[in-house]
Amino acid sequence: ARRELDRVRSWSHSVVRPIPLAPPQTSLWPYVRAAAGVGAGVVLHAARSKSSVSTVAQLPLDEISNALKAMRDAPILERYLSTALDPWPNDYLAMQPLTSSNERTASASKVLNDLHIKGTLREVDYAEKQLDQHWLVLATCDVQGAGFVCGIGLAESRDVAKHLAAQQAMDRIALPSDFVKEISRCAEAVRTHKHHSGARQPAQHAAEALEGLTGFLEDVRVCAFCPCGKAWMAAISARALHGNLILGSSADWKQEVAMALA
Repeated sequence: ARRELDRVRSWSHSVVRPIPLAPPQTSLWPYVRAAAGVGAGVVLHAARSKSSVSTVAQLPLDEISNALKAMRDAPILERYLSTALDPWPNDYLAMQPLTSSNERTASASKVLNDLHIKGTLREVDYAEKQLDQHWLVLATCDVQGAGFVCGIGLAESRDVAKHLAAQQAMDRIALPSDFVKEISRCAEAVRTHKHHSGARQPAQHAAEALEGLTGFLEDVRVCAFCPCGKAWMAAISARALHGNLILGSSADWKQEVAMALA
């Protein structure tokens, strides 16, 4: 077990170095840096394409963008966006609000709060701005100190807009029920990856170590998330040996690759 802990600690030190990611279009994304920890200052943005059909009149894009710009001083956004590289600040300003609710919307803010209580989210915050007859609410979440997720909701009711924002943020967080199997699955997914096939073996070792160290590690958390643009982030964290935090995070355009790199 101690040998496994030493190996896990060595991985945690290695992930804090910037990791180059393969761009799908050279002109669009010349390079991306992955970050570990709150102070790393590099933010990656992504969003799932699960938007509901709008049930309220769409506001002009520049009006929504200006509102988001005004809310950019939200503590969690300031923490990450203040040193973010292009195009991430632009991706944040280009976000579109969720306007249609479903059966999960009413409980979305409670789900985020529960994740906060459990420790998966270090912080959850809301900001709001009134636009004509509508309320625009921004939900921001700090995910394990490795990155952030945000969601925006638009509705005539302030409470409904808050629930919509929480739902959009919640929909961008993927929490595996069996993190050992999930890491193993992602390790196999990069077996033939053009740029990151070398991540397969370390990722598989990480899965084996997490399984073998059951009882020695505390607060093990594995999460993939889409902050607000077109890339995934993944974070793996645990506490070992007197509560020392081990954290690995990374990012890629694909969820599986981000998890394998983390």
